Amino acid sequence: MSKTVLLATEKAFAKAAVSQAETILKDAGHTLVKLENYKERSEFLTAAADCDAMIIRSDNADAELIQAAKKLKVIVRAGAGFDNIDCKVAADNQVVAMNTPGMNSNAVAELAFGMLVMHCRNSYDGSSGRELRGRKMGLVGCGLVGVQVIKIAKGFGVEMFAVDPFLKPDEIRARGAEACASKEELFSKCDFISLHIPATPETTGSIGKDLIMRLPKDGVLINTARLEVVDESGLVDAFIERPDLGYISDVQLKDKAMVQAKLGDKFAKQVHCTPKKMGAQTAEANNNCAGAAARQIVDFFKKGDTSCQVNRPKDAPNPNVYSWSGGKVSINPFPILGEGRVINFGAGPCCLPLAVLQTAEKDMLNWHGTAGMSVMEMSHRGKDFVSIIEGAEADIRELLEVPDNFKVLFLQGGATTQFASVPLNLLGERGAKADYIVTGQWGDKAAIECNKYGKSSRVVDTKSSKYTKIPPQSEWTPFDPEAKYVHYCLNETVNGVEFQYVPDVGDKLLVGDHSSNFFANKIDWKKHACIYAGAQKNVGPSGNTVVIVREDLLGKALPECPTAMDWKVQADGGSMYNTPATYPIYMMGVYLKYMKQIGGIPHLKEMAEKRSGMLYDAIESSGGFYKAPVDAGCRSRVNVPFVIKDDDAALTKKFFAEANDEQCVALAGHRSVGGCRASLYNAMPLEGVAKLVVLMKRFQAANA
Repeated sequence: MSKTVLLATEKAFAKAAVSQAETILKDAGHTLVKLENYKERSEFLTAAADCDAMIIRSDNADAELIQAAKKLKVIVRAGAGFDNIDCKVAADNQVVAMNTPGMNSNAVAELAFGMLVMHCRNSYDGSSGRELRGRKMGLVGCGLVGVQVIKIAKGFGVEMFAVDPFLKPDEIRARGAEACASKEELFSKCDFISLHIPATPETTGSIGKDLIMRLPKDGVLINTARLEVVDESGLVDAFIERPDLGYISDVQLKDKAMVQAKLGDKFAKQVHCTPKKMGAQTAEANNNCAGAAARQIVDFFKKGDTSCQVNRPKDAPNPNVYSWSGGKVSINPFPILGEGRVINFGAGPCCLPLAVLQTAEKDMLNWHGTAGMSVMEMSHRGKDFVSIIEGAEADIRELLEVPDNFKVLFLQGGATTQFASVPLNLLGERGAKADYIVTGQWGDKAAIECNKYGKSSRVVDTKSSKYTKIPPQSEWTPFDPEAKYVHYCLNETVNGVEFQYVPDVGDKLLVGDHSSNFFANKIDWKKHACIYAGAQKNVGPSGNTVVIVREDLLGKALPECPTAMDWKVQADGGSMYNTPATYPIYMMGVYLKYMKQIGGIPHLKEMAEKRSGMLYDAIESSGGFYKAPVDAGCRSRVNVPFVIKDDDAALTKKFFAEANDEQCVALAGHRSVGGCRASLYNAMPLEGVAKLVVLMKRFQAANA
């Protein structure tokens, strides 16, 4: 239904900003009414009477206005601040009040850094100043503006640190800064401190003399946040004792005359303030704010989206948080995934942790800043790469508790190549027998490959059920006494079937394809003779395959086994019989170190259960709108196939389109199966699954 949106600005937006907002609203079927440069308050009140939504700037939306706007459902302040809206009165009148957070972030960050450059160059008075490269900057608050400051600062070669009570250390690192434990540590460590916090009872006056005095020599405090957060008297006292310190402000001074009188001639050198608050005063910021306000109004009426609401009652549910049987979680994964990135539910290659990618980015041109070259350029036999591959092996052994009598190999060709390597290395003689537990397409392909060198026997094959179940072991065909080994696939990526136990094969050799849920479980090495896994689903990019095999099984390859596929040859050569996949191994090594930092296998297993539990809960509670075809007893924690309304093709296509609009990508099922599939590998944040689930619930409500 078409809505009337009032754009009321005593000080008009730029024409481009208005045009952008009008286009967004018109494309959604709404009408924009413009009241620009109005002179009388009565004009505003009259225009407000007939609007369903309103966009304002610094215009006063008090009780009088809100009560005059009888049809008003949502009012958006085009900017970050919203103290010009009477939020309580708006809430009392069932009016949703919003701001447009982040739209002026770059403008504020650029101003802060520009003023810092000016300060360090002594206001360009011709005297010798200081360079920024190699110095340290600390952020108090690592939100949207802080992220932009980090980007600019890194371009200048400045090392970044931050404290933020609302972010975990990993989330701060994901934004490009190292986390500090306290403001005291931050002020003591950093040459420059930039404030990006709101004025609240807790933050007002929180930056006082004690903190400021901790700054190193020639330290600078930058305030583009709020006047109230700095204790001005404490600032002055610190500056009297420390004339080397500087203060840069886009929020002026509360008592400029007092500060100037106390600092005397040093004032001009120590303090730099803009004549008025100018952080958001750019054409781009204006356009961003106007466009964001229009989009938020469209989403409010289309989806009921109130994620930017600033007057939500305390007891009201927060639309930015998803509640489920496992607890509460944010539906915003982008602080974890990184700006501009999507939520990748693809089955492989997998999404990678932002911290891992950032390490790789830092190392790209010059590994560790000392090698003088990228890992991609290194000799695989040089000491630097040898340290990389040995470190990766050591971390695998530690994380998976690999016994000393197992060899760890890093090979090429993917897990698919191991379908041939397994029989070539373990059959012992051409034509020998092997048993295969076939519960999906990969197990099927492995059994077919074995028949080129020996004879595979399928003790179970669930193809007749479309690979949606694993029957009890008591119903399997008995293992062949002559079988040299038993092969199974722990998790079938295509079909979404996962063993919840290790098959009991008695005294036979058990070989497992662990690609899809690698590092999401401990491995019982007493029950396994060999496991293998392609890295590209859970522990790195494509190009590297990990094989972990008992040492006493080496040296038994068939004569026709290609040398590069002979496990003993590769083990004897330290995985370097031929040039290994150096960069994928490096990336895996970085990922392994990250896994150790976040808690190893226990943490990864817990997260796998939470991610899948949340998604299956949503499917099961949909009343049949969504259905998971796999039996509940063997549903995968990492590959979740599902269909929409009995596999309605048109509805599924529509779902994919809406998912892409929400940055939820690669949700199509395997080409041989169809439907939907969400792959939830080790790097997928719980917040990403929550966003998908909220989308699914909204889609069901609109299409049931």
